[in-house]
Amino acid sequence: MEKFKVEDWRDIDKTNKKDILYNMIRKIFLLILFLLTFISVFSQWTSPVDIWPYSMAYFQPNAAHSLVSDTLGNVHIAWYDASRDAYGCIKKTRFDGTDWIYTSSIFEDSFEGTGYYALSWMPTLSVEPDGKCLLVWEDYRTSSFELYGKYFDNMIWSSQITVTNTFDSYTWFPKLYFADERHNLVFIDDSSGYFNVYYTYFDTMFQTKVDITDTNQNCISPDLFVYPDGEKSVLFTTEFNGSQALYNVRNSGAGWSDFIKVAELSSNIYYPNIISDGADEYAIFTSELSGVSDLFISQFSKTSWSGYTILSDTRSNIYNPAGVMQNGKVRIVYVSDENQYGNLYSILYNPSTKEIEEKTLLASHEHGYITLPQIVLDSRGDIHVVYIVNDDTPISPTQTNDIWWVRLPHTKIFSTSKEKPYIASMTYKGYIISFNDEESYNVTVMDKAGRKIFEKNDVVRQLIITNKELKRNDIYFMLIENKNSKYGEKIVWLR
Repeated sequence: MEKFKVEDWRDIDKTNKKDILYNMIRKIFLLILFLLTFISVFSQWTSPVDIWPYSMAYFQPNAAHSLVSDTLGNVHIAWYDASRDAYGCIKKTRFDGTDWIYTSSIFEDSFEGTGYYALSWMPTLSVEPDGKCLLVWEDYRTSSFELYGKYFDNMIWSSQITVTNTFDSYTWFPKLYFADERHNLVFIDDSSGYFNVYYTYFDTMFQTKVDITDTNQNCISPDLFVYPDGEKSVLFTTEFNGSQALYNVRNSGAGWSDFIKVAELSSNIYYPNIISDGADEYAIFTSELSGVSDLFISQFSKTSWSGYTILSDTRSNIYNPAGVMQNGKVRIVYVSDENQYGNLYSILYNPSTKEIEEKTLLASHEHGYITLPQIVLDSRGDIHVVYIVNDDTPISPTQTNDIWWVRLPHTKIFSTSKEKPYIASMTYKGYIISFNDEESYNVTVMDKAGRKIFEKNDVVRQLIITNKELKRNDIYFMLIENKNSKYGEKIVWLR
């Protein structure tokens, strides 16, 4: 068949022109649809996989810090296990980007004497960028709960470390977070007659424990975040007008602040979590303000919290929320009691528009109750969620709690030559740059006189330029470059 020449187009009758245009548009539409479908395949959550079907596994309740990642692409999980009779032991596994590798079991050292029943539980884990990690857990060997730990140097685990030894009080719910070149730890202890929140850190040893709430009220359900510049933020609940209200204390280097109100409602607040990317900071929690357990979010800015926004539909109860941040948005997972055994959902919340951009059902089990989801963002940009399923039809009499895993693989955002491969935004903590690809960039910041005040090479995925670098109000210029391209940014910095 002879191909049409350019000048032949005028000689085609109107009917044929319409047919040709229709077929062209149809082909273009199908091509676009194919591309969109192709992209969506790589941005979908994987199906749930049972990664630990061997025992009675448990995580801590809210904000457990049991699922963490390093910068080498690994994801680590710690949990306590009741498969040895009725008493817990501590276990750990690791995902290396391809497989889950069972690494360690029964961390607690043996103890001789009466009254010790190997009740070790509520572990928390923090991991250094290169994979070295610290594990802390509760233990009942003294007939009162104390904290013990072990450190892994990428070769062997240390001997057992005594973290607390009050002996006459209950020390509960440790939470670890690695930042500022140290393993930061909070926990609650009732040595004073009331539960208060204590802070310490581990570098080569645990330092002096400090009572950071110091009040004659019970302060419970702590969660911890530490910024790259060393500022520490701790959430907790305590009684206010007959209900558990949510408060915050902070330390920027000059000591711990007074209580900062996050939310005081006419009903109790549960499951408080801090979610932050090192620049912006949010608190999520639940409360039965409307008669069911709803999900709320609040944002911190400079010195105060913004009040709260409800994220759920008030039609079903929400339990065990947890979240991470990615590219300025908040990804939250939670359990909803829409059916008998609960559904596991993920939502993507955009703080700029205050809208939920996505809601996805991750898991629903016909014969098991879903509990205690944990979520983490790895160094590749993948999001991992693990959760416990209490199966009412176990394979063996001791097997009831399995660990299940779902993952949202990172989708590379393709950009044209005119588009920048990153998103840059100003926050009260500093300037944050989130890259859309997995390439390595060099970032340089100069003042108006052209003097270099900051430089960071081999940046992958994200960089936060903090108050330590931008020390005064001024105009700065930033150069972002790799082997293929260069980009410039102007920063007007007002603290």
